[in-house]
Amino acid sequence: MQPKSESSRKWKEGDSGGGWSLQSHAYHDHLKMKRPKLKTRRREHGAAESPHKDRHHPWNPNWLILVIAALAILPYIPSLDGEFVFDDSATILNNPIVTGKSHLKQVFTTDYWGYPIASSQSHKSYRPLTTLTFW
Repeated sequence: MQPKSESSRKWKEGDSGGGWSLQSHAYHDHLKMKRPKLKTRRREHGAAESPHKDRHHPWNPNWLILVIAALAILPYIPSLDGEFVFDDSATILNNPIVTGKSHLKQVFTTDYWGYPIASSQSHKSYRPLTTLTFW
């Protein structure tokens, strides 16, 4: 077993005056090394100015939004000239709310296919926001 140094012995035994002895300061001197200060240009920013105004972005945020939107729309382009399938006829072509044959307020009292919720023909499928996207 190696002999312990005097400072580590005092530290472990609590004999260093609360941890602030000369030995503990010597042990942590490497933390006090000063780094060279970088020369930076400081500007005061007004309330209306953004503090990030001087930053250079490799991508213009507007272009980035446009690229993301294009990538989201791109897979759906082939479906734009397609025909209606499955229940599209009932939900879009024959729905009086979507075609404008009934008042728009009825979207909140009818089901997805345009039947009144209280009707026996209704599937009780209440989707007013989805129906409004077809309008």
